[in-house]
Order: sequence, then structure tokens, then C-alpha cells
Amino acid sequence: MTSASTPTVRVHVRRLALRRDRLVVDVEATSGGSPVTALRLVARPRGAGTEPVVLASLPTDDGALEGDLSLLAADLDPGRVLVERLVDVAVEVGLDDGTTVRRPVPMPGWRARQRVRDGRTSRSSTGPVTLVLPYFSADARPRLVLRLETRSRADQAHLDRLLRVAWALGPARLLAGVWLVGEQPQKAQDNGYHLFRWIRTHETRRRAYYVIAADSPDRARVEPLGHVVVHGSRRHQWLTLLASRFLATHHAEYLFASRSRRMVRHARGLRVALRHGILGTKDMTPLYGQPSRGYRTDLMLTSSWRERSIVVQDLGYRPGQVHVTGMPRLDALLSDVPEPDPVVLVAPTWRDWLQHEDRFVDSEFLR
Repeated sequence: MTSASTPTVRVHVRRLALRRDRLVVDVEATSGGSPVTALRLVARPRGAGTEPVVLASLPTDDGALEGDLSLLAADLDPGRVLVERLVDVAVEVGLDDGTTVRRPVPMPGWRARQRVRDGRTSRSSTGPVTLVLPYFSADARPRLVLRLETRSRADQAHLDRLLRVAWALGPARLLAGVWLVGEQPQKAQDNGYHLFRWIRTHETRRRAYYVIAADSPDRARVEPLGHVVVHGSRRHQWLTLLASRFLATHHAEYLFASRSRRMVRHARGLRVALRHGILGTKDMTPLYGQPSRGYRTDLMLTSSWRERSIVVQDLGYRPGQVHVTGMPRLDALLSDVPEPDPVVLVAPTWRDWLQHEDRFVDSEFLR
């Protein structure tokens, strides 16, 4: 249980490691009130209705928590080509007064981070394989998140073989002229889709492919254009290593067949940020700025010279990396309306400080 007034509890990570199928977190927990009597390593898969999974527990605050990662992959069924899941990891600190306080696993020091590598686990010698890919969130207080990628054993073996020879694909990449275009794996409705539709209409000889999940509801609208590749498929694995351009609305890694460190290292195509919104009033430097840990791009496309100045001055990109092109989806807004009615369209996006109805109805934003 958790008391009404949560005591001050601090968690410090001394050591963090993935040992193939085990997660080791050596933590030091301190409390400003009752003494620490127990620790538990808890993982919560993201998604509605998911329950936390206890990976490991200790009776005191002295020692390393070592969790079995196969518990996280137990209910993942690779009926699709690729199953992905994000898991938040936390430490539950038990206090002498019976209180339990949960804290995210914070980012350790630089030396400890350098020892964190990708892991993998499998439920059997013939069953599916799950890659465990750790990263730290890009917010003000970085915390440990695990990305799980589950494939059939045959698909994972194919990927491993490809990555062993990926170093030799440089000349083929220059000659192939492959572009991968897309958004988030489930989507085909933003700048990625509209740019791809234009390419397939006006530059049909270009080897541009749209990346989309096999079970995406948007797949039906992009499939008639041709050159569609299923996210995570063996063909996608090849194209990721051969691509000379990744044109993405979000992170370029969404267009990769895997987000493992080996794949990211060998996917050497130019990263082009198509973007999915216009900068103006919200500070996006932690997410998309040059100092960001979780985001990297080579070129950034913008909608106006004012937005370009924001990207250069605030986000820290060099002027040569930022181009004013407009957004493909905006060109398509009124394409089917020859004489639009004289109306004002208000289409606001979400605001992270207005996600509750009571705050929204009383906000200056609504007024």
C-alpha cells in the first residue's frame, strides 16, 4: 500500500546491466522517514489493462536486483511478423512502517550506461525470440524503458545473418537508390503518406518504399500505390540496410526493421525529418533538439522561414541542415474542394498540460 503522504525516497543506480536474458539493477535506496526494509524490481508493459510484473525482490536495500526478462515476453505471440512492446521499469521500496513507494529506475552515471547492452530471451529452444533493447526516456528526469521486439526464430536468424555481413553493403547502398518512407508503423495518414503518394504518382521509377505494419488499418489506403513493405519482414530487413534515405515523420528508427544497436549502427542512409507538426509556441528542444539523447536526423524540413529560424536557433541545427519546403499533407488539405466555403477551420493538436477535462474547459487555450 501507499500512504496518503508519500515519504521522501531516493533511488540511486550503482550498476545496470543486461546479461542476455537477465536484467541486473544494483540500487541504493534511501528514505527520509522509515528505514528501508525491502526492494522489488517491477516492470509494467504499456497498454490498457496491463499488470505490473515483479522481476526480482530483496529483503533489504543491500545488493543487486536480478530479474528474469522471459517473464516480460511470456504473453507475446509472434503471430504477426513483428511484435513490439514498451516496458517501464521501476523499483518498489518497502519501508518499516508498511509503506511501499515506487520510483522509476533513473539514468545512472556515464560509466554505468556504457555497460548497458541489448539482451535477448526465449521461452524455448524452438520458440520465438525476444530482443530486449534498453533506452532512457528523453524527458527532464530520464528513466529506464525496455523495448521488446519478438520475432519467429527463423526471422531472427535471418536478421542475425544479415547483420554479420552488413559492413560489406556500402557499395550496394550507393547503387540501389532505395528510399524508405513512413510514419509510425501503424500509420499512413500524415506527411509520410502524402509524400509517398506524390512520389508514386510523379516519380514512378524511383525506388521508394512505404513501411507499414502488417495489421495496420491504414495499409489498405497505401497498398494500391505499390512498393509497400511490411514492417519487420525479411524484405524490410534487407531494405533497411540498403536504404540511402529514411524519410520519416517521427524518429527515423521507426522505419528500421529493428531498433537494436547493431541495426542502428549499420542503417547508414541519410535521415530526413518530414515532421508531423509546425513549431511555434511549444519548446520541443528536449525531444528534437541536437542535444537530445533519443533523436538524430541529418536534414530537417520546415514550413516557413520563421519555423526554420526556430529550428536553427533553438533546436541547434546548422543552417545547411534545415530547408523550407512546406508539408506534403497541407498541400492535400483542399485538393478536392475547388471552391471552399468561407469558414474558419480550427484543428488544435493535443497539449500535455490540458489532458483533463476540468483543466481544458477553464483554460485560456479554449477561450
